[in-house]
Amino acid sequence: MSEGTSKANMEVKMTGEVELDAYTNDVLADGDLKHEYATTVDLNFDIKFNEKWTAFLGIEADAASEGAGFGYNGAYIQYKPADIFYVKVGDLTFSEGAFQAYYGYDDPTYNAAGMKEHDIRGMQIGLAGLELGIGFARNANDARVSADDDANYNAHLAYEFNYAGQHLRPYVDYKSYQELDHNELHAGIDAGLTLGGFSFRAVYGFHADYLGDDDANKSAFGPADVTSTAHAILAEPSFEVSMFKIKTTFFYAFIDDGDEGHQEYAGEIPEYMFAYAEPTLKFAEFIQLGIPVEFHTNTLDDDADISTLDVGARFYLAPVENLNIMATGMVDIPVGDNNDDDDVALRFGIETVFNF
Repeated sequence: MSEGTSKANMEVKMTGEVELDAYTNDVLADGDLKHEYATTVDLNFDIKFNEKWTAFLGIEADAASEGAGFGYNGAYIQYKPADIFYVKVGDLTFSEGAFQAYYGYDDPTYNAAGMKEHDIRGMQIGLAGLELGIGFARNANDARVSADDDANYNAHLAYEFNYAGQHLRPYVDYKSYQELDHNELHAGIDAGLTLGGFSFRAVYGFHADYLGDDDANKSAFGPADVTSTAHAILAEPSFEVSMFKIKTTFFYAFIDDGDEGHQEYAGEIPEYMFAYAEPTLKFAEFIQLGIPVEFHTNTLDDDADISTLDVGARFYLAPVENLNIMATGMVDIPVGDNNDDDDVALRFGIETVFNF
């Protein structure tokens, strides 16, 4: 962390995170051994003008390569005259019901049980836990299905309640594409409880699009009803005592893809069901060993039957504060009747993360 003060007595604080990942493909498969990278660099600048006026600027490099390029990742100004009230204006991001325990889907940019990240350029008002955001959709949130970009509008409403280890967050998000019957609704609740070493988090997320469409109304898809919905349920219980801890995840989505097999939610729900558990043993303050066990359906189609059972080991090393290294090896066992390849796969990877 670094701080500086301008001649106008502004306070500037920079924080960031860097993640460098490398993975192999199946080392047991025929042919050359291949590998892939993932790189993420976040730089955040918090500027304090005085006790009431502040600003934020984010810069990010994120790519499935070793040489990710930097780009603008949002900025806003904030006016906060009291602890219970604030107004933000600029580029804002909303997400709800993110996967927190399972490492594979924990980036809300891409996946969430409630709603993956929606970027807007507009305004957010907060009052005693109530959050209201409204503005023009931007970035990936501005993509349209059948017309040009730069025409979507987004509104977000949520209430955050926290008390004595409990949290409750109901939310609703509405997006208009300005096309016949074309809109998108997310709604749900994120709740959690912590008692000593035990914690339990649950999310219900409702996803729907083309809400006004029905068989008698001709939309861009014709007379068929293309309204698609998904009811997503996420449970994340965990327990920690002394040198032992276990974190688990169970996710299931009840999906109705309409008359035309339309699935706009496919971009945020990774699969219709998966389960994950990882017991971890701490050998010292900076060394841990985890044994992940995972069941994945690998599809949004509950008739596909291409599931796998994944088991392995994850070695965690944290030699100094704000530096974490994780090495992993996973065995993927096909258990579905329709898997294209019935061979067992073996994969390795290493992830390095540091914060400042």
